[in-house]
Amino acid sequence: MPSTKKVGPPGAALDVPLTHINAAYVRSHFDAMEVRVPGAPLADEIVFILVMSTGARVHARVGGLKAQDIAAVERPALKERFKPWLQRSEN
Repeated sequence: MPSTKKVGPPGAALDVPLTHINAAYVRSHFDAMEVRVPGAPLADEIVFILVMSTGARVHARVGGLKAQDIAAVERPALKERFKPWLQRSEN
């Protein structure tokens, strides 16, 4: 459940939540990014916002589930395909 819910008119600043790619409750990856699209969306438009990160917060919170404690991908073919990203998320 993200704590960054906002509603606003076109051009309002929105806080987009960031979490771990495989487990939403890994505290080291809790963060948010403020995003603003001036003058958008118009009545016949939809704004799609994608926020991504390369890893955990610099000063990660203490406690809770850790990235190394989750089962990242259980299917072997996918695990091999995403191996570089999974290794980076563990650091």
